[in-house]
Amino acid sequence: MRLKNLLITGLIFCSICSFGQEGKITINRDVRIDTLLQLKGEILKEDMGFQIQIFSGNRESAFTVIAEARALYVSHEVTVQYQTPNYKVWIGKFQDRLSADRFLIEVKKTYPNAFVLKPINR
Repeated sequence: MRLKNLLITGLIFCSICSFGQEGKITINRDVRIDTLLQLKGEILKEDMGFQIQIFSGNRESAFTVIAEARALYVSHEVTVQYQTPNYKVWIGKFQDRLSADRFLIEVKKTYPNAFVLKPINR
């Protein structure tokens, strides 16, 4: 049994060594890849990231909420979006979900129904 295990281990070791490669690998890359990477970077910059929705309802109430939110959260952008049939008030443009969730804790003190969303680019 011990001799059998030793023999199997030896065969595995030899097979691994015999299929190894030695030398330098050269990768030929199409020059259009750099252009695509640059375009992807620009698209990601335009990405809205995460936002916090604090209101969804009629126009008059939306503009009242915007005025309140702009006074409370001066350091964050407050916008209104019309999505039939409601006006939606969004705060901020956060690059990652973690920072949006952290700010959501503060926002929920004033707007308990607020939640984080990732808007779809149109």
